[in-house]
Amino acid sequence: MVKTIPPLDDCRLIEFQTLTDDRGTVTVAEAHRHVPFLIERVFFVSGVAAGGARGGHAHKRQQQMLVCTTGQIDVTLENGSESRSITLDTPNTGLFIPPLVWAAQTYAKPDSILTVFCDAAYDENDYLRDRAGFEQYLAEITDRRD
Repeated sequence: MVKTIPPLDDCRLIEFQTLTDDRGTVTVAEAHRHVPFLIERVFFVSGVAAGGARGGHAHKRQQQMLVCTTGQIDVTLENGSESRSITLDTPNTGLFIPPLVWAAQTYAKPDSILTVFCDAAYDENDYLRDRAGFEQYLAEITDRRD
């Protein structure tokens, strides 16, 4: 089956519900309301030095939502034909990333924390970790005849 590579417009910022009163702020991210999928896994990335890089991979099937809980993280997105950079610097906005989009994160500030919501449990076979392998995979899935 031939797959369609998502345009980078499918990668979008989604604002979460934020409730503020004299006691502080609560930010809410609900599956299918703010996060466009059922959340099956959550993980946190911290302790990355300013200027340090993480990510640098794509997924064959998994969808993700990236949230910069603290600090600032610059995300570069690529789909094989276009690229875009987005800055995450607030915990009330998430970046939705569909499958088949290469994402790399640069931690712009020390003590930045990235929270990641995923629609599937960890599966090493879903990762495309090598840039050349990612481009080869895109070529294979779009050139294949049914």
